Amino acid sequence: MDLFFKLVAPLYDRVMGRHATEAVTKQILSIAALADGGRVLDVGGGTGRIAAGLRVNGTRVVVLDSSRDMLAQARRKGGLALVQGSALRIPFPDGAFDLAMCVDAFHHLPQPQAVAAEVARVLRPGGILFIQDYDVARLPVRLLAFGERVMRSKGRFFRPDDLKALLASAGLTLVSETRDGLAYTVVAEKQELCRGQRV
Repeated sequence: MDLFFKLVAPLYDRVMGRHATEAVTKQILSIAALADGGRVLDVGGGTGRIAAGLRVNGTRVVVLDSSRDMLAQARRKGGLALVQGSALRIPFPDGAFDLAMCVDAFHHLPQPQAVAAEVARVLRPGGILFIQDYDVARLPVRLLAFGERVMRSKGRFFRPDDLKALLASAGLTLVSETRDGLAYTVVAEKQELCRGQRV
């Protein structure tokens, strides 16, 4: 997958399109009233295309991604904290973020159950997780999933109900779900301390 991201990184923002980027950014801002000093974690945030639009009201935005090439594109946007690393070991303390998001990336992450638990750990109680991805029940997404397996992707696409169950097992409570064509969005909230989180 390293070669894939090296090739895709310079083109990614253009391929995804400004309209799609603005629509997702607007959706996130509508569900997560970001206050002064708010803290946002973009898990698998790549080029920072969504994170860049969330720098409002003094919000601090961190983009976490394993790809150096994608983060090099994010660096060009300025004003984002960039961390190269794994979503399996997020290098921040418990409760460090008000909002975590994962847009078009959850299917790339290996060990999704462990990732969900780790994201829940770094959310504060009352914090929000926003995930937008593609429904593997749809034929075009199944074809995309096959292509990604050929490129040795270690992740997998989920049906919405399966993702909701995975998030619930990590201690996150469903707030809303929307579907738009091949994509769907799940918004969940951390109610209290999650399994493995220190008091």
